[in-house]
Amino acid sequence: MLSQPIEFKQINKQFTKFVIPSVIGMVVQSLYIILDGIVVGQGLGEAALGAINIAFPFGMLTVALSMLIGIGGSNIYSIYKGQGEPEKANNLFCQSLALLAAIGAVLAFGGFFFRRDIAVFLGANEELLPSVTAYLKWLTPFMLLQMIVMGGATFIRNDDAPKLIMIASVTGSIVNAILDVIFILILGYGIEVSAITNGVGMLIELAFYTTHFIRGQGMLRLRKPAFYGSEIKRIFSNGFATFLMEFSKPTITFFFNRALMGTVGAISVSAFSIVIYASSILNMMLIGVTQGAQPLMSFYHGKGDRKIFSHVYKKGVRTNLIIAIIAVGLFTLFGDKVAAIFVSGNPELASLTAQMLRQFAPAYIFIGVTLMNILLFQTTEQNTLATLISFLRCIGFVQVFLLLSLFVFGGKGLYLTFLAGELCHFILSQVLARKTNKQLSIKIVETEGVFHEAPANGGYIVTISREFASGGRSIGRKVAEALNVAFYDKEIVGLAAEKSRLSAETVEQSEEKAEQGFQYGLYLGTKYLPITDQVFIAESKVIEEVAGKGPCVIVGRCADHILRDNKNCIHIFIHAPLEERVRRAVEDYGLPAEDVAQTIRNNDIARESYYNHYTGAEWGDAHQYHLSINSTIGIDQCVELILHAVRTSLAKNPSSNSHLAKESSQNLNEIATI
Repeated sequence: MLSQPIEFKQINKQFTKFVIPSVIGMVVQSLYIILDGIVVGQGLGEAALGAINIAFPFGMLTVALSMLIGIGGSNIYSIYKGQGEPEKANNLFCQSLALLAAIGAVLAFGGFFFRRDIAVFLGANEELLPSVTAYLKWLTPFMLLQMIVMGGATFIRNDDAPKLIMIASVTGSIVNAILDVIFILILGYGIEVSAITNGVGMLIELAFYTTHFIRGQGMLRLRKPAFYGSEIKRIFSNGFATFLMEFSKPTITFFFNRALMGTVGAISVSAFSIVIYASSILNMMLIGVTQGAQPLMSFYHGKGDRKIFSHVYKKGVRTNLIIAIIAVGLFTLFGDKVAAIFVSGNPELASLTAQMLRQFAPAYIFIGVTLMNILLFQTTEQNTLATLISFLRCIGFVQVFLLLSLFVFGGKGLYLTFLAGELCHFILSQVLARKTNKQLSIKIVETEGVFHEAPANGGYIVTISREFASGGRSIGRKVAEALNVAFYDKEIVGLAAEKSRLSAETVEQSEEKAEQGFQYGLYLGTKYLPITDQVFIAESKVIEEVAGKGPCVIVGRCADHILRDNKNCIHIFIHAPLEERVRRAVEDYGLPAEDVAQTIRNNDIARESYYNHYTGAEWGDAHQYHLSINSTIGIDQCVELILHAVRTSLAKNPSSNSHLAKESSQNLNEIATI
């Protein structure tokens, strides 16, 4: 039989397609962070590195809060948008923007006027206090801008403008880096410039984002918001797990800075700053793999395909382990060379950095698995478990081991406390992940039991895939009429809309439109999937349901792949030369002759991209179908070929449903055979 379960190599292609762009994006971000550290270290010295590291947790608080509102709000915005409620969606955006501005204003004004107190609280001693205060003086005023830019970007991305976000962020980062080099390395300005150039980069991003509103692109509009307590609560609830994940690293940095400053001194904070910079690329790569796996895991969990879901999860774990082990090996071998990249001419700092890095880096072996376990909880909507592990990574085992090292062992093993804490997070998350996997397996077995107890559909389903303007829809309708069976084409849109609680217009607009790359962060479960994924899952379930009711003809929508394990299916692909399709598009479909060829190509590209994206197979590949027919032989002749295939299949297996076989044979006998 042609239909076989999807091979893992096809899923591996999908995994690579999602993960590589995600990892590249994260690596680019981390390279900018590292470059910033190198410029500051080489231009201003180890004291400046230590000062920036002391201020780092306060700066990251802004990032975490912007993601709390941005991710939490954009999730709900996408839901309203998918449900066909643009006014509610836009008001949600305006509420979120107001929250971002309010929180940003508190951080900016509070941070500026209390910068010295904040520096002392963060752990600055007399040696570093002047530098930390000077840095915060210029960092804090831009926090209002940073909140609006980072939080607003998540909404603009969800408003179908991911390319604008990419261009804006890349341009802002490049300008920031260039200004750092000019003003710090060449002109010799102080630590304040590092904060100012970061603000300039934010201003450039904001300038790009304003064009989205000036041009009136997308659905977002700037309006005075109507505030609703229930929606604000929902924003905070949806964004809380993301906030915890964003804030875990600055929390750990804060506690380590305090501990190091009190035991070893300022030089250890400078060494730790280098460790943070160097390990950022490893951390970002692990996050990139996890984020790349998220759409696939969410999608296949929503689709109920436990086998592929598990395969993607395990592949993500293996990939993170390989990356972490290689990186730890490099850090172990070349740890003494890392410090020299950031600060030259200080052997004591280089030695301390190498020692710290070799004991700090192995924790990422466990972090990579823990991140995938958190993703497992999120994609299966085990939100409490995801929040628990995320919270413990902020304030949990690492802090416990720090306290033990300081007050019980007199500071011994201080550098190993991070490894010990992440090992505990790993063990706990593994125990919970195994329990979750076991529960999911039980649910799948129960579901399969119900399925097998249901009546067999007993008859042949014909699926028709087709090139645009090849006549596939007309052929399918005539086949359904000849067989006297149900015909499904646009009818699936209405059924999918009911199942997904999206509007029919949204479902129709999302058909044959595949989301490219990872855009949505680590969201909580399938309800925050991109709209196109929600539509595909809904249509897949509709197709399985209508096929389970009895024989029918289904046009398009990857039905051949969705029903690939149904042995009572015949899969057809209709194609035709471009010139014939141009003629049909103009004469039969009424399309204007001008640019019709390009219209046909664009539709074919969209169908191919959609099919390949969601199936992992190749659209139009003859191996995917029982019959591939060139419709230039004539519509009626194509119908006859398909009917002959159905009749032959019924003759080979008449017992599948004797009543259907008899009725279909009577219908077929009325049609001329080939």
